Amino acid sequence: MLDGQPSEGPDREALTPEAPPTTWHVCQVCLKRPADSPEHVPPQSTGNRVRMKAQAYGHKSGQYDNSHTVYGGLSIRSLCQRCNNRLGVQVGTEFSEFAKRVRRSGKLVTAGSRAYVEAENVYPQRIARQFYLTFLSLCRPGRTESNDAIREFVRYGEEPLPSDAPRPSLYLNKSNTYRAASFASMFSANGKGWAWAGCEFAFPGLGVIMTLPEEEMRGRAPLSLIGETVDVREWAEYGFKERATVRLELPVFRVEHPHPLAFGKERQAERWQEEQGIVWMLGAEDESDELLKASGSVLWHAG
Repeated sequence: MLDGQPSEGPDREALTPEAPPTTWHVCQVCLKRPADSPEHVPPQSTGNRVRMKAQAYGHKSGQYDNSHTVYGGLSIRSLCQRCNNRLGVQVGTEFSEFAKRVRRSGKLVTAGSRAYVEAENVYPQRIARQFYLTFLSLCRPGRTESNDAIREFVRYGEEPLPSDAPRPSLYLNKSNTYRAASFASMFSANGKGWAWAGCEFAFPGLGVIMTLPEEEMRGRAPLSLIGETVDVREWAEYGFKERATVRLELPVFRVEHPHPLAFGKERQAERWQEEQGIVWMLGAEDESDELLKASGSVLWHAG
């Protein structure tokens, strides 16, 4: 069993919702209290905290809209105050430090467009819990019941993740941009035979792709570029107090377009969509004034 949390942590709470957990109106971690606390996606520690112009894909319009303004960073009311505060201390602080180290060390790029990244004495499990916390926030209504084991891991980090949990993989974002893409699925409609399901978030220096395992994609091959990213699911197997030095060789991509998994300049991203015959299937839309709930993906530039 993995190392437990410090004794001063809160007592365990049963994952029994007081309201049907089919929307974002209940905390996506405890399923007990109202989701009245904003969770920044990506976390505020990545610089996602200031006023920015944003480009978003709208559910209803089916088009990209450049008229949005993000105030105080992009966030989504997906957590209760209690869970947000506790997890911010337990996992958010460590993720912040890891993100800073990646930005500092990922400057040596090889001829093959890969960057060497090293972070000493980090807590891999705490970083992994932040990955899965963000995943819960980016899941649209309809996946709530299948995420109970992930919630347990995010809250306490004691039990191993199930085999069908999404796999986090990393790349280096060379652009001074942010992207947050809600849970969705994509497949190729031109006979190339691949499919992908998951979500993504990126910020200057790092990108994180959460991909469902192939079993949940009915055996179809995952997107080829996912194979280029670095799978770090094993970080979830560390203990809460266990440190490690991580050395990664990350592929270098530019995030310049709102479409998830689209890289390069805008024309390159659009050419990729056309050549692959991309079909992007979004989850249920939400009647909300929150940008990330009402859209499928959002791109914005750092101030």
